[in-house]
Amino acid sequence: MSLHRMALPCALTDESAPCFQNRISYVFDGLETPTLPVGINAEVAAERVAKSRLRDKRYSVTTTTAEALTDTERAALTWLLAGFCGPDQAASEFRQIFPLAGGPGAAVGQVILSYDQDLNGRAVLVGRGLPLGGPADASSKETLAQTLKNTYSLGEIRGPWTAGELLKVSRALALTSATDREALVGVELERVTNLADKPELAEENFHTQAQFFHMVGPNSGRWGVIYVADRAFVNDAVGFFGGTDGVPARPPSFEVILHEVGHAIETAVRRADSRANALGVLASVSPTVHQRTAVLPQDDITAATNMKFKDLKRWESVTDDAKTAYEAVANKAANADQLIGEWRGKMPDYAQALQAMKEGSGAGAATTIRKKLLSEWSSMVDVMEFIGELIITLKGPKAAGLKAENFTTIEQERLPELKHAPWLDFHDEVLRFCTVQRPAALWRAKYYRAGKKTTGREQEFTKYVNAKGIKIDLTPYTARMNSGTELYAESYGIWRVHPQALATHNADLFTYFNDGHYLQGD
Repeated sequence: MSLHRMALPCALTDESAPCFQNRISYVFDGLETPTLPVGINAEVAAERVAKSRLRDKRYSVTTTTAEALTDTERAALTWLLAGFCGPDQAASEFRQIFPLAGGPGAAVGQVILSYDQDLNGRAVLVGRGLPLGGPADASSKETLAQTLKNTYSLGEIRGPWTAGELLKVSRALALTSATDREALVGVELERVTNLADKPELAEENFHTQAQFFHMVGPNSGRWGVIYVADRAFVNDAVGFFGGTDGVPARPPSFEVILHEVGHAIETAVRRADSRANALGVLASVSPTVHQRTAVLPQDDITAATNMKFKDLKRWESVTDDAKTAYEAVANKAANADQLIGEWRGKMPDYAQALQAMKEGSGAGAATTIRKKLLSEWSSMVDVMEFIGELIITLKGPKAAGLKAENFTTIEQERLPELKHAPWLDFHDEVLRFCTVQRPAALWRAKYYRAGKKTTGREQEFTKYVNAKGIKIDLTPYTARMNSGTELYAESYGIWRVHPQALATHNADLFTYFNDGHYLQGD
């Protein structure tokens, strides 16, 4: 059931028609769908009116469809209007799927039942059958899935989707703008029975219909997934959005899907920054080119963010070997030439100095290089100890506070003197490590705001909501969640599926989305 208390100006075309100026509350679980009497006609409907509160009220029964109401439909709408007329329905508007004839299995239609404060009523048939949000489409689910991927640059579409469900997804996404669709690049769609069946959603188990999930972190290889459960489509047989204001009747699942798109938009910049970091991490170890929509190998990303060298074992003998070669040359040992030859492959300038020393040119150059090697070894130990402390911090609760300047310091102050043999492998690996860790540190500083993983778009929206005194009661869901990000997503979904409905609830909220402010912030 769709309960709308509409704050709209009265626009009467019939002096006898009641005036409606109510509020919307977007509920789909109130009025029980009745079974109308078999053979319902004008006489049966009149009896129902005579026994209801509607008997002393003004009421009208109309349709906005191309075909006029049949006598049976007129009687059915009158019967419904009388049957639900009561104090609880004052100043309310219901968008619901109701039977249009008597008996079980009767044809249904999209009906708006409205009551003003005095219970004057109006029933409007806006469509027959269940709303599809567009014309019938016999495309296969395979065709619809491929079209969705091509049109919106989506990632994988998996799960037991029906063609009808994918058609609803397609029509919901068609309501988005070209700018909004950038947030859908690479996003996967997965159909599930229950959201609770997905372990990655366990932390936020308050969702039941659909959920946008993405790994919040500085190096994410996945754009995100919109999980859609059975319950996302349950209300499609119960109620609808739209049917007025030039907006066709649309299944409630449209809003469910667009709500999750709202989450994708709210997190779009953060996810894009994380993706760029992940690509940089992979590029630091491999030249492989990755497709824009591809899921990146997260295990490879994690491995590449670590230092390849866990310790200094492969270099710890360098200074000892330099001493051994020096002493062999000084003592004219039989293996002096062999050792000089080995150093030609490790450090040509030292080999040249040893050769000069052997030929009687003095030990000065070789001694200078030996001292330099000892100094550089000491610097390597310092660098490795510093990196070890950073790695410990990265794996702990204080990772968000790790500044990018730490990695810049290593690059600019500690590494330059190691940029040659025999330390070149060490130098290049430390430089690579700093290159991938610095963007990650900048990402954390940007997005781990006030101890929370908050986006700039949520922050901007929250500021606006607080400044305008907008309450969180857009829907029962947003009132219960008391969350800026959920109010953002729910507002976006309703704005896309029925803009005037959001404007009716709160003009400032409508302006924020309609004027594009929802794209402000990172």
